[in-house]
Amino acid sequence: MKTNNFVVSHIFLLCFIIFIPLSCTTEESGSEDSLQISTNSIVLDENGRGTVEVSITGKGEYTINFVEIPEWLSFAYFNSDAIVSEGNNLELEVIATSNLVPGIYTGTAIITAEGVGSVSLIVTYEVLASNMNLSKNILDFGYFENELEFEITNTNGPTFNWEIQNSNSFITYEPSTGILNQGASITVRAILNREVLTSDISDFKIPISSNLDQVIDQNVNINYFKEEKFLIDGVVVDAEYDRENDVLIFVSTSPNKLNKYNPITKQVSSLDLNMSPNCVSIAQDGNHAAVGHNGRFSYVNLQTMQLEQMFEVTCDASDIILAPNNWVYVFQKDYQGTEFRCFSLGNGMETLSTGWGYYNSKAKLHPSGNYLYVANNGLTPSDFDKYDITGGAAIHLYDSPYHGDFDFAGNIWINESGNRLFAKSRNVFDATDDQLTDMKYDGVLDGVQMIATMDVHTAKNKLYAILETGDGWPKIPGNIINVYDAEFLTYQSQITLPGFLKNNEDEHPGVYDSEGHYSFFNGDGTEYYVLVKTKSNYNPYDGSNYYFPNDWAIVTLPVN
Repeated sequence: MKTNNFVVSHIFLLCFIIFIPLSCTTEESGSEDSLQISTNSIVLDENGRGTVEVSITGKGEYTINFVEIPEWLSFAYFNSDAIVSEGNNLELEVIATSNLVPGIYTGTAIITAEGVGSVSLIVTYEVLASNMNLSKNILDFGYFENELEFEITNTNGPTFNWEIQNSNSFITYEPSTGILNQGASITVRAILNREVLTSDISDFKIPISSNLDQVIDQNVNINYFKEEKFLIDGVVVDAEYDRENDVLIFVSTSPNKLNKYNPITKQVSSLDLNMSPNCVSIAQDGNHAAVGHNGRFSYVNLQTMQLEQMFEVTCDASDIILAPNNWVYVFQKDYQGTEFRCFSLGNGMETLSTGWGYYNSKAKLHPSGNYLYVANNGLTPSDFDKYDITGGAAIHLYDSPYHGDFDFAGNIWINESGNRLFAKSRNVFDATDDQLTDMKYDGVLDGVQMIATMDVHTAKNKLYAILETGDGWPKIPGNIINVYDAEFLTYQSQITLPGFLKNNEDEHPGVYDSEGHYSFFNGDGTEYYVLVKTKSNYNPYDGSNYYFPNDWAIVTLPVN
């Protein structure tokens, strides 16, 4: 792995050798400040490295400069600049040039700071006659690399025995020992065992030694990824969860399917659909689903995964509700009249709702089965509306008591007991049977942007929400789950969703962030399921629009 060290090369490089005074002031400066160094001489280690520290005694702030640097030396400093002041020392790494012929090297570097004089440093380095060199001092294993090769060379010295001192189970070397004559080299294979890895490995040092007391530490870096998502085919367009039967129902295109996922067995059963799906709704008993299309909806038996019938409706569905009263409510995708469609499964007749049914609205069935709460879209200010469906066709009752006081933002979620409504805006409202208290403001979830998906489990007192992210429009779902107290709405923690590992030969392989689009608690609140896709228009290496739009998966997370 690379470090963030600033390498000072020639103009700034500190190559040195002699350090004369440990501190110095000059008569010309008239300053009482003093430039100091931790030692006036240094002997580099067998790898040609050492460190010194430059400091200032006094109140000033000075920029350090270097003069008379030997050609076989360089310096790196660990700060982002070369400024020192009292209490802010500058640590320098002294580095000998590689591939030096055997012998003893010595030299002097002068370190100066205007106004406080200079100090000298003597640097000594002995290059051993038995010069064992590695062609790679660092082994970087990418996500898809399991073998790397390097050479060990005896560049200019007597014959020596070498050995790789490795007892780690995640890597083996072939060969790991040998003998090298003068001028000879050998190719070594480093082989990973990814099965024993549990995380990334960074700057792990493995010594390679000779019997002539030379040791070189080879750094090993490993990119690790374990695929724990359940990868699925197609492009998911909508999803719901059946807590009664603990199954996840989702509809997808490419190809057009209705899918039932069992989180216990991790099996998916699918039904081919005759048309592209727009939305899906599960009956409260979990036995049937309604899938909305353009001008039709499919009525599906979820127990047999068979299509029972397709019905015509006079709109392109943007949302759909399958209610326990044997009616289906279809909300129009575009401006196709002001009322949404109410369809009786009993007689196959379509009726229009009363009141204004704004296009692209999002609706939720109240747990009682008696009401629909609808979040409108495309209106300013945004609002919630309530409809009575006890008589079949939806009858508009009233909207919220607010007109711009609180944002609703076009989507809605309801808790299991039906006494709380959650708006996309993160605002929370009460739900009651009394218009005087219904849809009254009840708090807000902490955060910055809108909710992309959420679910609440009252018995576990947990609310998980994924917020939108990005500066552009439209916003995209983020990859962070915010965890809240379900009763008091207080923020508790966050969980990062796993990304997608891509090995694209034409682009850069790596881990790409995910987007959390649909999410649900299971029945007993012990697990949380998220339907994720690869982040759209995303390339971590450049500003191109290269992306993986059709990669979808199901993430299973334990609930603590």
